[in-house]
Amino acid sequence: MPSAGSVVGLSVVANAAPSAGSATFSVHSAGTELVNGPTAVVDSVNTTDSEGLASSVRQHTFAKGARLGISATTTTNLAATTVEYTAILFVRFDQHGLAGA
Repeated sequence: MPSAGSVVGLSVVANAAPSAGSATFSVHSAGTELVNGPTAVVDSVNTTDSEGLASSVRQHTFAKGARLGISATTTTNLAATTVEYTAILFVRFDQHGLAGA
């Protein structure tokens, strides 16, 4: 990341709904999922879109240069022949360096 800040949430959109199973999306930092971080689940209830928010804007902070991303985990019974997902990570940059305060 170009500046220090905090994770606000993520949003996921799928081009098709699964008829069974689920796909769970989580935020990770340096390859490790954030503990109690925001998640989004696409399943038979949230068929094509889902969002997850952090419980607090400063709950998950990161330093300048942090490598953030979104990981996906699916259940073994995910029934979707071809599904494309678009995932967006929302962060809040802290130009004054107070993200860890």
